[in-house]
Amino acid sequence: MGAMEQLELFPKATESDIELAIQFLIEYPEMMAALKAMDRIGELSPSQKLLYASYKDKVETINIAVSSIIDEEVKDIIQHRYFKVSRRKYTVMRFQGKMSESTIDRRIEKGLITITNTLKVAGII
Repeated sequence: MGAMEQLELFPKATESDIELAIQFLIEYPEMMAALKAMDRIGELSPSQKLLYASYKDKVETINIAVSSIIDEEVKDIIQHRYFKVSRRKYTVMRFQGKMSESTIDRRIEKGLITITNTLKVAGII
């Protein structure tokens, strides 16, 4: 570990960290659906209980990470991109009247960095 890395109070997101965060965001709707389904089951098996706890922790941490985005515009774009639609092009279409495609991409990148840093601090990444 370099001298600068040792001085950082909070670890910074790397490209591989951001890829992991994106994977969590992509899996978020599936985790939410699984949690809702398991809530309806009633008594869970031991393996289902472990999966439920894992998903619940991840979902709560992702929610915290998204809510930690200060810029409301960035937060809206991230929520639309990863929670409401599954394709980037639909997010671009939704926000293109307000900003350019490259600005939308920069906003997504900014949101992903914030989310990734929060997930790193929380120990998920």
